[in-house]
Amino acid sequence: MVSNYKRKTNRGAWNEKNMERALQAVVEKRMGWLKASRHFQVPQATLRRRAMNLNKIAVGTRKHLGNLKSRTRRVSSGAYASTGS
Repeated sequence: MVSNYKRKTNRGAWNEKNMERALQAVVEKRMGWLKASRHFQVPQATLRRRAMNLNKIAVGTRKHLGNLKSRTRRVSSGAYASTGS
């Protein structure tokens, strides 16, 4: 068992407040996607997706880890079947 875990990446380390400010700047046309993402230090793809309301799960500026439920379920025969999502 690992007792001293050290994260190897800073992925997902952006601040919700910065995302809110970046969204506001993009919506008000003060900055473009790239400039706002660099200035507020948030991911450009996430900023664009949230500004265009294309997120299926996360709403607004709140972070969301994604779909943690498996998309497949095990059938009694041992094969996998899609859950239809």
